[in-house]
Amino acid sequence: MAKPNKYKIIGYLIVACGIAFHEFTLKNILRFGQPYDSITKSILHLFCEILIVLAGLFIVRKQREAIIKLSLSFVSTVIALLVLELFLSADISENIASETPVWFPPRYKQLSRQNNKPHSAKAKLNEYEFNDINHDKRSTDTSRIRIAVLGDSFVWGYGVPDSVIWTHKLETRFEENGVHCEVLNWGLCGWSTVDEFKFLRDFGSSYQFNFLIFAFTTNDPVIDSSHPTYFITPGGAVYEAGCSILPNCTSFITDIVNNFGAKHFDYGYVRWLDMLYRDENLQRYSSLIREIREFCEANSINYAFVLTPESHYAAIKLYFDKITPILEANAVPYLDLYPYVERELGHIPNRKLWANPSDGHPGNLLTELYARQVFTYLKHKLPNHRLRIAE
Repeated sequence: MAKPNKYKIIGYLIVACGIAFHEFTLKNILRFGQPYDSITKSILHLFCEILIVLAGLFIVRKQREAIIKLSLSFVSTVIALLVLELFLSADISENIASETPVWFPPRYKQLSRQNNKPHSAKAKLNEYEFNDINHDKRSTDTSRIRIAVLGDSFVWGYGVPDSVIWTHKLETRFEENGVHCEVLNWGLCGWSTVDEFKFLRDFGSSYQFNFLIFAFTTNDPVIDSSHPTYFITPGGAVYEAGCSILPNCTSFITDIVNNFGAKHFDYGYVRWLDMLYRDENLQRYSSLIREIREFCEANSINYAFVLTPESHYAAIKLYFDKITPILEANAVPYLDLYPYVERELGHIPNRKLWANPSDGHPGNLLTELYARQVFTYLKHKLPNHRLRIAE
């Protein structure tokens, strides 16, 4: 009986792996969920499948010679990645001071995770997963005013310590001015105005408070379940696996590939934002704003929208300039903080206003400005400091 050819066996196994490496397999057998969100990624996946199959057929045909050549190619790639990892760890290519850095070293990305750990621990104890204590529905102190703030990660405090979150600073400003104040910090990462209104309608309106703030950020006009897409998802399985082995390389390649995808394909955060501010979506958002106004009026809720910019980028003003007419047309009170940011902090590089150079959530200077301006605004809105009693 002829001895099986081990090279052919290896080759056929690789061919089988290439055929099995399919979107259907990932989704239905390996339970990875929907692996791709665009035709571009599906084409890339098909290309990888073909390469794997061709590599297997190459081994079947050339046998030992193919194994040697493929092994040399693999070793060369590993060495190149190790050299790049060492190069990047020396910060030779780092350009964080730039308004448009080429990439972000992973140590900067880790800063936000470190600050988020205590927030997540507190959120686990909150019935709605807010970064806040559980508040009684009715205030036990009639001399204390209550301000409810609905928002997203800006309110939850993503990337910054508790002391930097602007709603906490707002509460402190009232206390320092001799007014007992309790802020209900109703924010969740990823929330949009739709989510905030749903919470208000289903749960928040049963609480006692004297003023409600919708903390608006540029990505709030999401009406459907759309979200920004990336060629390599930061924090995804592929990214995390790479970071566990070559963190600098993974971060560098991820940022380069995603920047390329954002420039030449329909990927990235900015492309997604532009979609949110198209006329068709803004018409739907206007209907939502009108529904919010009607609900607040029907329930005697004193409220306002506060527009909170994460920097003084001119693009943010363009976005806000599309929202303020919607608020005015629907007779919704609002406070636009962009002019204050531009006037008071416009001389400071935008990245110095962030939580850290790689995280665009508001840092200490911005949250200080938010708290100060909102406090001034509310002083005129709450002259008697009377609580709204929930029905």
